[in-house]
Amino acid sequence: MNHEFRSTVYAVLLGVLISGCALTPAETSRRQVHLLHINDVYRIAGVDGQTKGGIDRLRTLRKSLEKQHEDLLITHAGDFLFPSTLSREFNGEQMVDLMNQLDGASDKLDKNLVVTFGNHEFDKDKLKHAAILNERINESEFYWLSSNIQWKNGADGQPLVASDRLAGTQIRTLNGVKLGLFGLTTNLKVPEYADIDTDYVGIAKTISAKLRRQGAEVVIALTHLRMTEDRQILDSAGSDGPDLIVGGHEHNKQSYCTENNRRCVIKADADIRSAALITLNVDDNGQVSVDFDFKDVDEKISQDPKIKALAERWDEKYSKIFCDRERAPSDCLSTSLGSTRVKLIGEELEIRRYETNLGNFILDQALAAYRPQGAQIAFINSGSLRLNQDIPANSPLTERSLREIFQYPTQLKLVKITGKQLQQIIDHSIEDWTGNGWWLQIAGFRFVHDVERQQARGLTLIDNGSPRSVTDEESIIAVTNDYIMDPSGNRDGYTMIDVSQEIPVSPSQSLLDRTRQAIEQAGAAGIAPVVDQRICSTDRHDCSQLLQ
Repeated sequence: MNHEFRSTVYAVLLGVLISGCALTPAETSRRQVHLLHINDVYRIAGVDGQTKGGIDRLRTLRKSLEKQHEDLLITHAGDFLFPSTLSREFNGEQMVDLMNQLDGASDKLDKNLVVTFGNHEFDKDKLKHAAILNERINESEFYWLSSNIQWKNGADGQPLVASDRLAGTQIRTLNGVKLGLFGLTTNLKVPEYADIDTDYVGIAKTISAKLRRQGAEVVIALTHLRMTEDRQILDSAGSDGPDLIVGGHEHNKQSYCTENNRRCVIKADADIRSAALITLNVDDNGQVSVDFDFKDVDEKISQDPKIKALAERWDEKYSKIFCDRERAPSDCLSTSLGSTRVKLIGEELEIRRYETNLGNFILDQALAAYRPQGAQIAFINSGSLRLNQDIPANSPLTERSLREIFQYPTQLKLVKITGKQLQQIIDHSIEDWTGNGWWLQIAGFRFVHDVERQQARGLTLIDNGSPRSVTDEESIIAVTNDYIMDPSGNRDGYTMIDVSQEIPVSPSQSLLDRTRQAIEQAGAAGIAPVVDQRICSTDRHDCSQLLQ
């Protein structure tokens, strides 16, 4: 073999080897950024007897993951200041206090924790309440992002909400990757001290372009929107929009990605039942892809003792204030009012998507409250029932149980509606059926939820135990809650009825009080409500007999 031929062979072999190495994924230069994402957190101490969720477990999970990913970014997509039993008293101060401890340090800015506003951040929505929100933001040892909220000015010409912790956008460099972040919030609750722009797609495109001009390699949107709106941003904005949307508002874990996971929307379960661990991959060409996994936050993850103790102190403080105000013994919240012989289903993935025995029990009390005034049916939005956990069989039912179910004062209203409006009401109840708060719990009537066809069919009234069909023109006397009738609020979309249809009744009755009375009247025997197919869901039952 002559020298020239050998040189040619060696050159070819070397080229093949180099080429082969370049195509090996393990050898490709790829930078990564890791996120731990949560949303819709209303409790500082977890659910299901504190066996799931909790900020104490989130701290442990974060600490563990930071050993593998030093630049771990923590994102929260809104809804944590309200509602909760403690926030009634402390206006969300307890939640900010615990979140400030998520980095394991006190009085230190946590640069790797970023949140946005949910609609419940505006539960205190009057002009005078701007100072409360501003105080919570200034107490925060983390950043708030808001890109579609315009804060109104006070008498001094300055914004009513302003803080060095608050920004419209942010540019961050983590693990060598330049990130651009922004936040979008739903207009379901618009406070008097702000305006909210609902051009979500347009804003996402404009801000994404701005961040990329500022050098962002990856654009991340923290959103508190409906999943349909998040998907619209991803699909309509395309590559001109964010690479990743980490969202909230719905309370169940879900995701949606474009081809090859180039762009994704990711949401976790409420109350930190799960958290999403997300990896952003950036290759040599600047192409972004998304990998993610949902982490169950349960007893396999230990509770951080410092944060657990802090949560217990806040709870003790609340209990003392509440019981002193009621002039009751210091253990008044835990004193048994009665008991349940059966497991009560209040976890949100059930009570916001299906008929449940807890919903039936509560709605039976609503209907009974105004039976003497001619009430035939009752319905309330399940988002008014905030327990988000089941109560085991043979458990005591306490004042705390009631306060956790009814985290808002729920006054009952009597209204006259038509059969046509009732059909519109149940049509809206099943709209965008993913666990939203406008799903109804009901009494005095029934219908079939045809899950596959996305229809509410077979509307039937139950008069004295006998079912009968409903005509469009007939008048029906219904009991509902004040939230659905309040013209100043969003009403969860039940705009087909209004206050002109309300029947004045005195005195007004509280659903919490009626429920407490029913528990106490059950006595030692306890309550044992059942599911009786008021709402027959076709994904779980054969509903054909109800459609005949």
